Amino acid sequence: MDCKVTSFVYFEHKSGGYVLPHEHDLFELVYYIDGEGEVSIDGEKHLYRGDTVSIIRPRFRHDEINHSYTKVYAILFLLSSKTNIDNLVLQLEAESAKRIKRIIEDIGDEFKAKRQNYMKVIPLLVGQALYEVFRALDKEKPVHEKYYRENVSHAKEYIRENSTQNIDFEMLAKSFGYSYGRFRHIFKAVTGDTLNNYLLEQRMTKSKNMLSSSDMPVKDIAASAGFSSLSYFEKFFKKRMNLTPVEYRRIFLLEIPIGIYQINEKEPRL
Repeated sequence: MDCKVTSFVYFEHKSGGYVLPHEHDLFELVYYIDGEGEVSIDGEKHLYRGDTVSIIRPRFRHDEINHSYTKVYAILFLLSSKTNIDNLVLQLEAESAKRIKRIIEDIGDEFKAKRQNYMKVIPLLVGQALYEVFRALDKEKPVHEKYYRENVSHAKEYIRENSTQNIDFEMLAKSFGYSYGRFRHIFKAVTGDTLNNYLLEQRMTKSKNMLSSSDMPVKDIAASAGFSSLSYFEKFFKKRMNLTPVEYRRIFLLEIPIGIYQINEKEPRL
């Protein structure tokens, strides 16, 4: 695998930490050593805990909420344009976690020690880590889930493109040849989320982008993102972020070191 590694970083985030939305020009591999929280990648929310690994493609916007004290390794790397890797967040089984963590720790040691030819060794180790992640992913996904994945991918794309509109999920299911009841179970099995929650996350992402980059009134943002009312938007936003939309907007007026804001929450939110 043609790979160039640019950085290896160890982070510790306090409970209630919020890593502001950002993106990279490179791939990012994140290994969550321990802690609990959620990471949102391009409008898709994923829960993490200890021994969770994520891979984020270049120029995909993502942010993270830490529900408890969290320790992570993060690696930025470049792959050849021919390499096709999708975004993923995967909770690892014990044996896979042990192997992948050991490889990542070896990468950190190589960066720290800078032994002879370490810049040639590190890409090989990253390639090995990726191989182990993909092997764990194939083991994790049952056969029927792989079969349905293409239809679910098309459904997700349709929802993303039409998230500001009222989507008829029954008609969407029929377009793939399923009843609504059957397709919603398929969607949940593949993504871990419901159709409606996925739609709400897309609207949430749009609203966060507008709050952080414009001075548009909050009520107009709610409508533009597809929320049925300002009151529902504010309630949903507060529940998801533990911040009101106005409070969230204020974050981006502050000068925050490395893009991490501390949300004052006492207990993890489920």
